[in-house]
Order: sequence, then structure tokens, then C-alpha cells
Amino acid sequence: RLEVLGANGAPLPLRGDQVTAAPHSLRSLGLDDARVPENLAVPVKLSSRPAKTTAALAAARAASDAAALAAGSWLTPLTVSLAMSEDAENTMHGINGAGTGVSVHSAHSYDVPPSGENELYILFDRPTAISAVRLWNYSKTPERGVRDVSVYFDELLIHRTGLVMAAPRDGAQPETTTPRDDGLDGCQSLVFTNDPAIVRQEKALVTYCGSEEQDVLCIDERQVSVRSKWMHSAPDPSSEGVWDNHRATFQANRPTTGAVRASG
Repeated sequence: RLEVLGANGAPLPLRGDQVTAAPHSLRSLGLDDARVPENLAVPVKLSSRPAKTTAALAAARAASDAAALAAGSWLTPLTVSLAMSEDAENTMHGINGAGTGVSVHSAHSYDVPPSGENELYILFDRPTAISAVRLWNYSKTPERGVRDVSVYFDELLIHRTGLVMAAPRDGAQPETTTPRDDGLDGCQSLVFTNDPAIVRQEKALVTYCGSEEQDVLCIDERQVSVRSKWMHSAPDPSSEGVWDNHRATFQANRPTTGAVRASG
């Protein structure tokens, strides 16, 4: 889910044909999945939070919010899981009628952009001033969300940052978020303006990594001198070299869920 704010600090209306991605979605894997990038153009309206409620009303509100979030969500495979499997899935060698070797590539390899990263594109028909971008990370399975984000304007890199993990669907809030009444729970804002009014508006949505101690690993002469908590974490499949060494394990544990469009 995302919102692009204009020069006045209000969300800009987007059309589905203004938003696309590479890889496009789980459809790149041949799945008829409803979570496509065009959904990000759909405004998500969550239920209001009354001061007093009942268990039944809370359950109904949760179901309504889940449906709204699903309608505005996007899910796509990591490019590393497509590109690194090219030898097994993307290229089939054969012989044509003239006896010449041919390589036939599946849709997977064509869906990986030249950068080798997952890319989301928002296109505007005319020059448009952008003051901020609001991002909501994937919340159905928070561990499958986005970790690092790079923002390009007119093909120029202007910002690189990390994205906070979303709150789990059971309602628990991560330490980096505060419950809100305006539907912006779990939102992280990237601000590109000095306008005082917009800065004040987005201030509570900006994540500042310097507010807490950072985890550092120090290595001296190939010996670890200061240990890092990440040394004990599971390998990250998106890291350089990790996929090849742990491919069988990652593929065996990879979720196979998909949101299939209802027929009719």
C-alpha cells in the first residue's frame, strides 16, 4: 500500500495504468493472484475506531479492514529467487530444424529488470511536484515484506532507506509504531520537502534509525572482535551469495500461498 503526496501535502489520485512493476506480481510465477501493482492506485479506507465497541463489532471491523487492505495490496517474488533459478527453470536447451542449438527462455527471466532488483514504477502524465511518499509494508506475513527501499525521480537516485516491518495481523504493534486513529497505522513516510506544514504533518510517520543503538559487527584480521546479534539470525536469501549456498532449504520453506481471484 502506498500514497504519493502532492505539493499541498494531500494524496495524489492515481489510476491503475500509472502503476506497474518488474517482476509484475506472483503472476510472473504463473499464479492467478489478485495482488497486482495496479492495486496500489486504489485508495484504502479503513473503518473508524469508536471509543466503545463490542467483540462482534470489533470482529466485523477487522474483517472489513482486512478486505480493504487485500484490495490495495501488491505481492511479487524476489528477483533473486527468479534470477538465481535461471539454470533450472528459465532456460531450456534444444535443437531447431536446422540443427542449431537454441535457448528458450520462460517468462521468469524476462520479468527481472536490468538492475536485478524488484522495481515499482509510478508514471505521471505531466510534471508533478511530490512532497512525500507514504509506504505500508506487507502485513499478511510481515517477514515477507520489504527491507530496503531506493527512490528514483526521473532515473536519478534521491533516497535510500530501510522500511519498518509491518505489524502482524493479530493486532500486536511493533515497537516502532504507535496506534493511530487516522488510518495511518504502520505507515512510514519519506519526505522530500522543507514545507513546515507538511513536515509537521508527516513528522510522526518518519522513522529515524539514529534514535536507537545500531547493531555493529567488527572483524579484525579475520577474527570477530565485536559480536553482532545478526550473527545468530537465519541467512537472508536476498543477500549476495546466500541463495546459491542455501537454495534447497529456501525453496523447501518458501510459502506457496496465493490469493486467487474469485470466478464469476
